[in-house]
Amino acid sequence: MGIERFFEIMDEPVEIADAPDAEELGCAVGKIDFDNVSFRYNDNGNYVLSHFSLHVSPGENIAVVGPSGG
Repeated sequence: MGIERFFEIMDEPVEIADAPDAEELGCAVGKIDFDNVSFRYNDNGNYVLSHFSLHVSPGENIAVVGPSGG
C-alpha cells in the first residue's frame, strides 16, 4: 500500500528545471547551518517549520521527517 503511493509520487513529472546557464556545484566543502528558519506552503498561515535550527558538520547524514515518517 505505502510503496504504491511512493512510486506514484516518484513517477510525477518534474516541474522545476535548471536554468540554461546553471553550473554544477561540484564538491561542496564545509558545514550547513539553518538558524531560526520558518517555512510554510502558500500563504495559509500554517507553518510546517517554525523557528527550526539545524547544524550539520562535514560527514554527518541528517534526515528530517514529518509525522508520517515520510
